Parts: sequence; structure tokens; C-alpha cells
Amino acid sequence: MPDSAWESPSDLQSQIRPHRLVLYFFGHVEMALVGAAAILVILFVELPRYRMLHFLGAISYSLYLLHVPIGGRVVNLGQRFGGGEIFYLVLSLTALFVCILAAATYWRFIESPAHRLAKTISLKAPVDISQSRGGKIRWLNIFGF
Repeated sequence: MPDSAWESPSDLQSQIRPHRLVLYFFGHVEMALVGAAAILVILFVELPRYRMLHFLGAISYSLYLLHVPIGGRVVNLGQRFGGGEIFYLVLSLTALFVCILAAATYWRFIESPAHRLAKTISLKAPVDISQSRGGKIRWLNIFGF
């Protein structure tokens, strides 16, 4: 007999296996259909190209790197000046805007020039060290080659 209403068998089962709750609402067949539909959309549907989405994709790594240090500072600073649902919504949107601005700046002045520089660097052909002064590779002799 359970000690309290919290410890009913269904609650214990959901505590032990929380993924079962997902299967309760979405069975295996439904998940397979959603996955198959997503694959078909990715493969066969030509989605329109939006400049804003392309821009966000370009700065996404910079945004990933900067969203915690920059956005966290904006939110921590803003919490000192007020409270309430509307205030936190405006504060979150402000933090998002500042993060995107910082990421765009980072991408423009650091990431993009680094990509351009990396494209100019070419790998040289591998050097055949068997043609070096010592003839055969002497250090490989210690391994029995």
C-alpha cells in the first residue's frame, strides 16, 4: 500500500521511466510518421530563401559563443531596474537584440576575416623524407621496419 497519494503505481512508474510519458502522448507509429514527413520535406520541398535567416545562419556560431556572456550580463543588469512579466519580456528581447548585434560584430570583424585568411592558406605537398640526407628513415629502425 502506498504511503501517500504521490506514491501511486502510475506516479512511481513515471518517476522511474519518464520517457514513457512521451510514448503515452506520441506512440511509436506517430513518431515514425513525423520523422518520415520531416525527411520528405527536407528532401523534396524547395523552401524560400530569406535574407534574415541566411544572416542568422551566418552569425549562428558567433551567437552561440556570445549568448551566455553577453545576454547573461544584459539580463543581470536589467533585473536591477524592475520586475514583472512585461518587463522581463522586454528585457529578454533587449538581451536577444544585444546578443545578435554583438554576434554580428564578432562575425564581421573576427570570424569572417579568419575564414578568408584560412582560404588563402594552402597545404603543401607532403615531403618524401626517404629522399632526405639519411636515405632511409633511420628512426623507423627502432621499430623493426
